[in-house]
Amino acid sequence: MKLVALLLTSAVALANFEPTWTFERQNLSASLQEPDLQMSPLRLACSKRGYLEIDILSGPSSEVTLAGPSKFLLTIRGELSPAGRITSKVHFRSLTAEFLREEGDVEVIGERSYRLHLNGARRVLQTLESSCMAVS
Repeated sequence: MKLVALLLTSAVALANFEPTWTFERQNLSASLQEPDLQMSPLRLACSKRGYLEIDILSGPSSEVTLAGPSKFLLTIRGELSPAGRITSKVHFRSLTAEFLREEGDVEVIGERSYRLHLNGARRVLQTLESSCMAVS
């Protein structure tokens, strides 16, 4: 009986940590909502035909490093906003976009470190790329 209660508690705890992707602007952008963070740590958007705009919470630095389960490290550099977010543009077929598609949970390492749960990122990126390519 204790095992069943423990499994149920674990399942509920895992359900509470599920990230939520919200599509905006007729599927031209998507924001990730993490339960542990007050604001969306990641926003992906169609920048122009074939290009992905990454807007990521970074703190007061113009770069962050993402570390995935594969132990591959990816540094994102870009323009820093007053709100402590970096904006960077990459091609949908870039190593950066592939990293987001494949890695799953990643650690964001920077002035403000946190964890991103990228469950569903593959589907989100496919939808964004399709919408982006449809826009002339």
